[in-house]
Amino acid sequence: LVLATEMRDPYTAGHSYRVTLTALRMGEAMGLSTEQLRALAQGGLVHDVGKIRVPDHILNKPGPLTPEERRIIEEHPVTGYEMCSRLGFMPDELAVIRHHHERWDGQGYPDRLRGTEIPLLARILAVADVYDALTSRRAYREPWTHEQARDYVLANAGTQFDPECVAVWARLMEADEHGPSLAARLREATEQ
Repeated sequence: LVLATEMRDPYTAGHSYRVTLTALRMGEAMGLSTEQLRALAQGGLVHDVGKIRVPDHILNKPGPLTPEERRIIEEHPVTGYEMCSRLGFMPDELAVIRHHHERWDGQGYPDRLRGTEIPLLARILAVADVYDALTSRRAYREPWTHEQARDYVLANAGTQFDPECVAVWARLMEADEHGPSLAARLREATEQ
């Protein structure tokens, strides 16, 4: 499923892997159980699988999306949820897939959940997902620097992201700054 997703969107090669590893580090730092970490890994690896059904001309569009194109892209969490529910994924894994684009302030999608209504595993993955997306090359923009993406994530704690998840992520990023960053090591490993 991961390979099928990444074949559709070459700009996200290695994305699911990097996001999952970062989310797992966050989960470990937050004291998640082994079962929660397993669900985070399983859901994280396929969180974007619903993009398989997004037409190529929208998925890899080099410019801004129209409102209709954005609506189609925003269907991918529900599409992925439906696909994986038929494959026997467990509820916690499905929650990661469906809710990784929800926002702490309730302005996300698909269900406009807010705060702790959003499952914890999805809140963790959301931070890792956005950071990696910002620091990855996309059809419509060049990658942001680590500093730009870090500042974005920190500035959006309490609006887009769970502040507790951002605090844990920030501590891990700070620790990485004393050596090669996790993001840099993961990007290097997945681009070879």
